[in-house]
Amino acid sequence: MKHPRIVLKITGQALEEKTKGKQKGTPFDLRALNFITKEISEIPPFADLLIVIGGGNLVRGSTLIKSCGTTPPIADSIGMAATIMNGLLLEDALKRRGVDVTLMSAIPFGSLVGTYGFREALDYLGKRTVVIVAGGTGNSGVTTDTAALVRAYEIGASLVIKGTKVNGVCDCDPVKNPRARLLSELSYRDFFAGDFGPILDITAVAQAQVKKIPIRVINLFKAGNLKRAVMGEDIGTLIS
Repeated sequence: MKHPRIVLKITGQALEEKTKGKQKGTPFDLRALNFITKEISEIPPFADLLIVIGGGNLVRGSTLIKSCGTTPPIADSIGMAATIMNGLLLEDALKRRGVDVTLMSAIPFGSLVGTYGFREALDYLGKRTVVIVAGGTGNSGVTTDTAALVRAYEIGASLVIKGTKVNGVCDCDPVKNPRARLLSELSYRDFFAGDFGPILDITAVAQAQVKKIPIRVINLFKAGNLKRAVMGEDIGTLIS
């Protein structure tokens, strides 16, 4: 079944340079940016699209707390600021592709970015403008995964798509075990019972269960996957 309105969660790491081993790449990679924006540009004719962007390629609040002793709310605020930088980059790249797009933020950020409000977002979506939302929920201690579920509830989306670099949720870590088996479907309860936290925040799944919004985890870096998910095809892992 085709989804007329969706929320796409893109991790900050999706914008990073791909490297082998433990070598750290640059936070922004042109090839990744070009690939992602091409995939996104194909969606507006088929569905309303709101994107929630993460900031992990630039900084993580939890890392600042451990490495610098940063006060947790300040560390989270720095992380939210990183999502705005990613949002500006993504917005500009989409505009250069001719996509009608606007960037909004849950935290005020001057004249560069509009402040998020769900009514304003709905107005843009009604015109088939792609909406990028940065700043998480604007609250400390809340992940951008959870923000994606909150935004989906506010705009009446029928699906949240989590775009990752893996094919979906596996029964064990595919990096450590080459025999890991892809799970095509998971109930909310099974997700809570398993050890799947690194791929999707458990609080976000709890929000999905309460709000009755399914989540589909896909590999964003396989051409056509995003469109296939929007059109209702069974790819990746469906959590419902």
